[in-house]
Amino acid sequence: MSKKTGTYWRGCTSVPKGADQATLERMASNKAQRLLALLWDCRWHRAGGLLKVAGHRFGAAVHILRQAGWEIETECVDVERNVWRYKLVSRKPMAPRMARVRLYIPWADAEAITHGILTDTVKAAAEEAVG
Repeated sequence: MSKKTGTYWRGCTSVPKGADQATLERMASNKAQRLLALLWDCRWHRAGGLLKVAGHRFGAAVHILRQAGWEIETECVDVERNVWRYKLVSRKPMAPRMARVRLYIPWADAEAITHGILTDTVKAAAEEAVG
C-alpha cells in the first residue's frame, strides 16, 4: 500500500483503499462503457487509443464487453513490435456468453458425471465454485 495515495498496487492498476465489490464492478463497467463508445464507429482502433480511454488493463474491459455479447475483432498489425488493433464488428450485441466455473474434482468423480451420476464431492465442488 502506498502511504501517499492510499491505494493498493497490483501491476499497473490501482484499486481504491477499502473498495467494495460494487465499486470495483462499477469501475470496470465504466471502462467498458468508455471503450464501447470509442469502438462504436466500427472502425479499427490501435491499442494506444484503447489505452487512453480505458487505462492499462483495457484488455479486461474488452473481455467484459465480449462477455456481454459485443463482438470485437482483434488483429495483429506488426508482429515484431507487438502492435494490435481492435474493431467493433456490429452495433447490435449478440447473446451474452454463459458464465463458466472450473471444478477441481477427482478423476473418478469426473467419470461418474459421464454416466449421469453426481457424487457428493461434485456437488460440494460446484457449490464452492458458485459461492
